[in-house]
Order: sequence, then structure tokens, then C-alpha cells
Amino acid sequence: MAQVQKLGSISRGAERERALKRPEYFSNHYFSMVQLTSHAQQIHDINALNPVSVLEIGIGNGFTSSFLRLAGHDITTADINDDLEPDYVAPLAELPGLMKGRQFDLVACCEVLEHMPWDEFENSISTMRQLSPRLYLTLPNYAKFFGFSGFLDIPRIRRLMNVGAYLPIPRKISPEHFWEVGTSRENSARAIKAILRRYYPRVRDYSYRLNRYHHAFVCESD
Repeated sequence: MAQVQKLGSISRGAERERALKRPEYFSNHYFSMVQLTSHAQQIHDINALNPVSVLEIGIGNGFTSSFLRLAGHDITTADINDDLEPDYVAPLAELPGLMKGRQFDLVACCEVLEHMPWDEFENSISTMRQLSPRLYLTLPNYAKFFGFSGFLDIPRIRRLMNVGAYLPIPRKISPEHFWEVGTSRENSARAIKAILRRYYPRVRDYSYRLNRYHHAFVCESD
């Protein structure tokens, strides 16, 4: 890492995440219905992939990993913040060395990489590919969704419905984020998928139906 400015950016993001205390992951924001639906979506999507073992990078408040573990899934957690009590406390780049060749059926990394500078994105993907042939990745959307999301309930049919559209209205991103999906052309959803396909031949993506702020990428190499 020869660039001093790059080192400073990485330090700012990493140090902030390392310093967060556990109660901050249980603020009123995390009790909002919109946020809780995203945790439910994560659990649903990861379970649907039927993984034999999962490495969750970025434990947060532990909601997702705790539920999956209670459901019988083999879950290992990693985070830079030891206050969150993950199984491994280390930066992402150090995990392959710590795992000593251990492979997982799936890596889940939800709302993590935006806390790191964009120029670290591809290296992060390469690191996660060393740990598993499959990746479940979620990132925040920059474009704002305007419309309706909810369940359509009619006899014998229950279906999630969306009516609306994304509007690229300029806004300030969260101060803890370096970037979001679509803040520039280089990190548009299309550009992100192009990077992901360098490591995983099959990539599909979608926004969460009940929280369009979150964008998921499901990546498979075999």
C-alpha cells in the first residue's frame, strides 16, 4: 500500500467500524419495521441457497447468524470489531490466512463493503472467493425508490408486490459509507456485476422487495 491517502481512507473506515460498541447495533433504527424486513430477507435468501456451511463477514447485531444457527445451519462469523463477539476478529484481507485453507459452502457479506473505499472492492471480492465458491452480497442503493411495496393477499394467493421506480435524485449518502450502488458509473449495478463475474461466472441481482434500499447479488462459481 504505497499511497498515503489510500491508507488514510482505509484506516478511517476500519477504525470507525472497530470502535463501534455493541449497543449501537440495537438502536431504534434496527427496531424499525423496514430494517427488520431486511434481516428477514437475508435469512430467507441464505436459507434458500441451502448452504452446508456459512461464513458471515460482518456480524452486526447478530440477528441473521443467530437465527440461522438456531435453525441448524453451520455458521461461522467474522468481524473487525471484537465487541460484537464474532468467531474470528480480523480484517477481511486476513481471513484466508486465519482459516488455513478452510472452505465454506457460502460466504454472506451484508451491508459491509460500502464501509470500505471503493478501490478496495475488487480485492475484497477476490479474498471472499478464496473462502468459498459462492457469495451472498448485499449493498445499499444510492437511487431512491418511490412507490409501494407490500403483500397482496387474495384467496389462495399471497404475493409480494412492488409498484414504483428508482429515481436518481442527488443526495448525501450516510456519513459512514464511502459509496453506494450507483453513486458513480464505476460502482453502478452493471459495473459491480462485471467485477463479480471475474470471480463467479454466474451472478444474479435484485433489490429487496420490502426495503428497496438494499440490493442483493447472488454469485456462484460452479
